[in-house]
Amino acid sequence: MTSYLTIDGEETPLTGARLRFEPAAADGREGVLFHLAAHGGRHLLHLTAWAAGPDIGALSGQVVDLTESGCDAAIDGRMFHAGALRFGRVRGDRAVLSLDGVVEGLDPTVETRAAVEADVRCDVAAVADRRFCLSCATSLDRFVRVHDQFVGRHRVRRRSVPVLCDGCAAFMGTPRHCPECAASYAAADVHTL
Repeated sequence: MTSYLTIDGEETPLTGARLRFEPAAADGREGVLFHLAAHGGRHLLHLTAWAAGPDIGALSGQVVDLTESGCDAAIDGRMFHAGALRFGRVRGDRAVLSLDGVVEGLDPTVETRAAVEADVRCDVAAVADRRFCLSCATSLDRFVRVHDQFVGRHRVRRRSVPVLCDGCAAFMGTPRHCPECAASYAAADVHTL
């Protein structure tokens, strides 16, 4: 199966797609907060949504409503007016999904609605589990905050882990330690943009 995106009948092959996820609760249930990014030709699709389930595999067979998603779901800067994301098989490393919907531009005085459909094969990856300060390698466990954010029509509760501990908050240099394992970086091997 080849991934594609069709906007008002014009089909474009998708050349890349990735689904990133993290655990998050909403509506009193455990679930998965996920972000899909896909691109091909001159098009860029991105959407962030929440679905119930204990892990990423629980998305298999689910349908996620994109109605009232606002800026959390868009193609080329046009937001979804209505839509549905249908998951096929989802595993820890890849997923197959279909998307159908209607997008509209931001200017309310211009009628710019367009029908959208897509079939997407994508890589799947968990959001990196940062556990250590990039500067001093201190454990970040005591700096974790839990906060709520609205994603679509859901109030989602998720963990937020800083990249630096409070003691290094003013640090502006290149990273010195791996945020996942605290291994020390050799200064010559670190390159920043």
